[in-house]
Amino acid sequence: MHYRADIDGLRAIAVLAVVVFHLGISQLSGGFVGVDVFFVISGYLITAIISDKISRDSFQLADFYGRRVRRLFPPLIATVAVTFIAAACILEPLDFTTFGRSATAALFSVSNFVFLTEAGYWDTASELKPLLHTWSLGVEEQFYLLWPALLLATLRGGRDGRLTWLLIVVGTASFAACVWWTGRDSLAAFYLLPFRMFEFALGAAVLPLSRSAGIQRALSASSTRDRVFAAGVLMIAWSAVAFDNNTAFPGWVVAWPTLGSVLILLAGSGTGGQGPIGAMVLCNPVSLWLGKVSYSLYLTHWPIVSLYRYASGDHSLAIGTQIALAAVTLLATVVLHYGVELRFYQRVGAMTPQRSARRRPISAPGIVLVSALFAVAPVAAWLGDGWPWRRANTVLSSAAVTQGMDDRFQLVRKACSVTRWRRDEYCSTDRPIQVLVFGNSHEPDAFNFLHAAYADDPDINLIQFGSTNNCPNLKGAAGEYHSTNETCTRRFAALFRDEVISQLDVIVYAAARPFRSIQQIHLDVIGDIMARNSRVKLATVGGYIATREPCWRLINRHGSSTACALPANVTYFEDQPSQWPLYEAFMAITDLYIDRVGLLCKDRKLENCVTQTPASVPMFYDRHHHSIEFARYAGQRYESEHPGFLKRLVGAPDSPVVSPGK
Repeated sequence: MHYRADIDGLRAIAVLAVVVFHLGISQLSGGFVGVDVFFVISGYLITAIISDKISRDSFQLADFYGRRVRRLFPPLIATVAVTFIAAACILEPLDFTTFGRSATAALFSVSNFVFLTEAGYWDTASELKPLLHTWSLGVEEQFYLLWPALLLATLRGGRDGRLTWLLIVVGTASFAACVWWTGRDSLAAFYLLPFRMFEFALGAAVLPLSRSAGIQRALSASSTRDRVFAAGVLMIAWSAVAFDNNTAFPGWVVAWPTLGSVLILLAGSGTGGQGPIGAMVLCNPVSLWLGKVSYSLYLTHWPIVSLYRYASGDHSLAIGTQIALAAVTLLATVVLHYGVELRFYQRVGAMTPQRSARRRPISAPGIVLVSALFAVAPVAAWLGDGWPWRRANTVLSSAAVTQGMDDRFQLVRKACSVTRWRRDEYCSTDRPIQVLVFGNSHEPDAFNFLHAAYADDPDINLIQFGSTNNCPNLKGAAGEYHSTNETCTRRFAALFRDEVISQLDVIVYAAARPFRSIQQIHLDVIGDIMARNSRVKLATVGGYIATREPCWRLINRHGSSTACALPANVTYFEDQPSQWPLYEAFMAITDLYIDRVGLLCKDRKLENCVTQTPASVPMFYDRHHHSIEFARYAGQRYESEHPGFLKRLVGAPDSPVVSPGK
C-alpha cells in the first residue's frame, strides 16, 4: 500500500495526548484515549497490508512476523534495558521485584495480563510502575498473532466480500462484550484484547468503506473531507478533555475516540487524500516528524516520568518540572529512534535493499533470542526479591512488607460471616450480643480492632460482612441489593435473611473516609437493616490517615514511620469529620462514634499521631489499611479508655448505655 502522510499526523495526535496526560496536565485528563487511536490505526494498516498481499498471493506469515519483530522489539528491548538499570538504582526491593515481573512480561508481550492482576491504571501505585505503558504493546502484539490467521481464512481464494462480514461479527461481538464487561470488571475490559478487538476491527473497516463508490463520491469534495476530519478531531479532543479516572472506561464511551479515529482515516482514504484543513493539521513537518518517532516517544516518556516521581516523591508535577521532563523525553526519543529503531526497521520503499540490509544486522530470530537472553536479568530480580543487597540499610524487607499486608486478613479468613451463619465451627449464634462489622476495604481493620477487645468475651459474636470493595455497580434499596459481582449479591441476600437481621444487636461501620458522598450506599444498607430491626445500634469508626505513597516505602526512605504522618506525604487526615457531606446523616443514626484521631492523635494534630505500635510495627504498610498489630493496639487502647463499650452500647446488665457519637 502507498504511504499515507496523514496517518503519521494522526499518530502525532495520539502520542501527544498520551504524553500530555502522563505529564499530569489536568486539561487533558482523558489523554489516555490516545492509545485507542493507536489501536484503530493498527487495525487499518495491518489489515491493508495483509489483504493487499493476500490478493497478490504473496503473503507469508514468516515475513509478516519478521517485520513485526524488527519493528517492535529492538526499541522495546533497549527501553526495558535502560529502564532496568535506572530502576535498579532507584527502586526499593519490593518495587524492584514487581518491576522485574513486569519487565519480563513486557519482553514476552504479556504485560497487560500482569498489570491486570496488580492494580488499577489510575491509582497512585500505577503512577510508579515504569513499564505500565507496555500493556498496550501487549494488546497490539496479541492482535498481530491472531489477526493474520483470521484474514487468511477469510480472504484466501479471492473472497474479499467476506472481510466485511468478519469485521461486523468481530466488531459487534467485541464491543458488546466491552460494554457488558466494563460494568463487571472494568480492569479486564481495559487490559484484555477480546474487549478491545472492535477498535482494531473498526480501523480495518475503513478499507471496505473507502472502496465503496458511494463513499468516494461523498468524499470527492475537499470541503466534505475537511468536515469529516473536523468531526473526527472533535470526537477525540472531547474524549481527551471530558474523560478522567472517574469515567466508566472503556465501556460504551470508548466509541467516541474510536469513531473519531475512523472518521479521520476515512477522510484521507480517497484519491484526493485529506482536505486542505486536514492536510495542514496532519501533514505539516512537525506532525509528520512526531508521527514517525511516535513509537520511540511512547516508549521513552513513561519510564522517565514514573522514575522521576518515584525518586523525588513529587506526584503533582509543577509546570517547570513538566517542561523539563518533556525535554528529557524528546532527547531520549531522538536517541532511541535514530540510534535503535531505524537501524532495524524501515518502511517498504523507504531505503534501497543494500542500505536497508546494513541497518538490520540482526535477523528477527536473532532479535527474539536477544530478548529471551536479556529476560534473564529481570527474572533474576523478580525471583530474587528485588535484590535486597542493593539497599543495605533497608528498614522493612520485601518479605516483611508482604507478610505484614497478608497478615491483615488472618483473623477474618476464619471468622464468622453472613454466609457462614449456619456453620457452628465459625459462628456462635447463641451468644447474647451479635455484632456485624460492615464496610469497604477497611472492614478487616475494624474487625481486628474489635477482636483485640472482645476475642475472648463469651457474650459477643463478631460477624464480618466481607467488604463492599468487591461489589462493582452496587445498587438497591429495601434490602434488595445487587452487584455485577454475583458473590457480592449472594452476600447481601444472606445478610438480609430474617434469621440474620433479627439477631443483630450492633453494626460497626468502617470505611476509608467514611463520610464521603460515595458512601451513600453504605448509609442506605445500614438504614434498611435498622428499618427491619429497630433495636440494632450503630457504631461508626472514624477515619485516620492516608498517605500519597505506601507507608513502607516512606519508612525505608526516611528511616522512621513518622514520615507517614508528614503533611507532605499525607493525602487525608480526619481531624474534622464534620466537614464531609454525609457526616450529619451518619451521626443522626450513630449511637457510638469511635474517634480514632481523638484516640491516637494528641490535640487532633497530625504531627502528634501515633504511627506505630510499641513494638515498632507501622500503622499500615500500604497507604491507609491498618496492619493487624496496629489495629489491635488501637482496639486495646480504646477498650482501656472505654471499658466494655460494646456491652454498654446495647445496655447490657450493670452497664449504662452511652452514646459518645451524639
